[in-house]
Amino acid sequence: QEAMSLNPDVIFLLSDNITGESNYEVDPELLLSMLEDINPVRSGADERLTKIMCIQFLHPDPLNTLKRIADIHGGKESYKFLDAAELEGQQ
Repeated sequence: QEAMSLNPDVIFLLSDNITGESNYEVDPELLLSMLEDINPVRSGADERLTKIMCIQFLHPDPLNTLKRIADIHGGKESYKFLDAAELEGQQ
């Protein structure tokens, strides 16, 4: 919500666990619904107000939440997964 309040063209969202765990756990469907409310499709266009590019790192997300966000809000080629080996190789 904070990033969207700045009216950016693009947001880069990086996470190793977007939905969290235990006390910090967020329901993936609630998260997607909230994003739909704050980043709707532009009136008369086939694109969102803000493009959201997503990078999942270290751990795959069994729920594919970040990939779903990228598919819905970022479009083609807006999702990337980087495992530990790839991150170590980029030092």
